[in-house]
Order: sequence, then C-alpha cells, then structure tokens
Amino acid sequence: MFAALFLSLALGGQEDPCDRRPATEACDLARFEMSLTKLPVPAIEDEAKAGAEVYRGRVLDAWSSPQAVVSFERRPGQAPMVVVRGYGGATISGPVTRELWDRVQAASVFADRELAPTAPTPAPASDGEVLEDVCMDGRTAMVEMANALADWGDKRTVRRRISGSCATDLTTTFIDSLPALAIAALPACAALSPDRGEVYRLGECLALRGDLLAAADLMNATREEPVDDMSEAAWRRWLQIDGVARLDWAGETVTQRGFVMRAEPSIANFMAEKASTLEALSLYSGEVGADDPKHGWITGLIVYHQDGAGEREQMAANYRQVWSKANGGWSLVSWTVEPFKPLE
Repeated sequence: MFAALFLSLALGGQEDPCDRRPATEACDLARFEMSLTKLPVPAIEDEAKAGAEVYRGRVLDAWSSPQAVVSFERRPGQAPMVVVRGYGGATISGPVTRELWDRVQAASVFADRELAPTAPTPAPASDGEVLEDVCMDGRTAMVEMANALADWGDKRTVRRRISGSCATDLTTTFIDSLPALAIAALPACAALSPDRGEVYRLGECLALRGDLLAAADLMNATREEPVDDMSEAAWRRWLQIDGVARLDWAGETVTQRGFVMRAEPSIANFMAEKASTLEALSLYSGEVGADDPKHGWITGLIVYHQDGAGEREQMAANYRQVWSKANGGWSLVSWTVEPFKPLE
C-alpha cells in the first residue's frame, strides 16, 4: 500500500550531509529534519508553546526514510487523542481512553533517560570461540515530548532523546510500544490483518479512505496481489471476478462475462500475458477506500522496465479499481489503467 513511498524513493531525495561519518546526535537530528520533506510533523517546540501535552515517537529506517509517526496528544480544551502521520501529510486519528492515556504517561516518565552502560557478555561458540552479538537493524529512533509528565523536579517543557534501534534502552522500549497502543485505539487499524508488524499495519491504515472499516476489509481481501507468480491462475485468485468486469489498459479493453473459471475473454489471462511481455511488471497500491460495506475502490501505480534511448527506463501508469462485495467476498468490477509514461 505504498505507491507514494515508492515514488518518493524512485524520484530520489536530499543528500545526507553525514553520509559515511560516524553517527552523532547532530547528524541524527539533521536526518530527522530532512525527513520532514517526506513526512511532515509539527515542531515539538511549537507544540509546547501552544500548551499541548505530546508524546511522540519518530523512527528512520536504515536508509533514513521515515516510518509512520505515532503521537499521543492532549490539547487545551480537548480530550486526549492518538494521531498517526504518514507520507504526504496523510493522517488518521481517534480518541483514547483514560486508561490508555495513563499508560502512555506512565511509560514516558523515563523515556528520555539513558541507562548506565553494562559490559556485554559474549556467548561462547560450541568450539569455545567467543561470539559477539551483531545488530543488523540500523533504524534510528527519537522520542519527543512536550509538557509531558516528568520525574519530580524536571521542569523542562520539551524533552527528546535519540537512540539506535539496536539498543535495549528506555527510549526504544517506549517508542516500540506506541504503534500497538495506537492500533488498539483505532478500530480500522485494528481491523487490518495482524500477520504483519504494527508499524507496517499503521502505514497500511494511513491509506484507508471513506468507510474505514469497509476499506480495511477490502484491503485485507486484496493485499496478496500477484508478485512472483503472475500466472493466469494467480490473477484469477486475486481478482475473484464472479460476474461482469471490465479492464481498460491504456485503451486496450477486455470485458469479461461469467464466473472466474469459465470466462472468455479473461482479464486474468490478459494480465498474465502482460506480465510475460513487460519486464518486472509490478503493482503498488496507494489508497483503498469504500463508500459502504459492499462498494470499494483501490488506486495505485503499475510499473515495468523497458529499454530506452541508450539506457533502461521505468514506465509507470496510475490505475483505479472498483470492487464489490457479495456472498461474503470481494470481486473486481472495473479496472482502469492510464497511459504509461517514463518515470523521471
């Protein structure tokens, strides 16, 4: 569900001023600042001045790309809320219970504290050689708090701390707890299939539109689009066409009448042929919406590779699908693919 993320990566980004330098807090802060162009969040200093009580976790992956930002907020005159922010200004929010708010406050008190370092205890290998643990994660995590509950005598209105995700400390423990707490407070996010991590589910949740619960149901039903196996059978399983459906592929049209296994012509067969002739054909879904529990839609991007003028180039086109639900399952009604253009 990350067409916007795919475009942001494909189109490049700002140069990392700290590339190939040892990690420092100044460099980490600079990376977080640069990430605001992709995933904007209000400055924590501005939140403090506005009188808001905020508990926020921000995470950059190993490539300095920001993950969904989870923030628990209480503004003057308003009840506590959880707000999840994503790429391009996408947000989803909802109220939180007093019990959940109290949990966030209590967990935050020492979230910006540094634990006293302890000596590592390497594990001996079977042959007696000492092995050291190696962390391959590479994420960078930062907690930001405004007017937050604090230890006695701490009068700071803004608190923050940066930690590597490989560290087992109070900062990463607090930040890693926030996505699950956010999902518990957001029914549509909780409705998404739990077979993926909480951070990934929040990213998917940010793509929901309209009737969010129905959209989550459609997302669950269509999340396994063909990737490695693009055979006709794989497309049939994904599209689940059980009546009349129409595909418009940049002017090439296929109208299918009949059930999945008996239809002729077949949209699944058309897509399998396209996948066999277009190199590295890939689908990147963007928004998933629903008007009601039985009518939904998906927008996204289709990409493939081709030889260009002296070099290989990526071709891309936006698409929109319409789905309907009957007899307990979703099936494709229409699929419109716009003309392909080079992805610059």
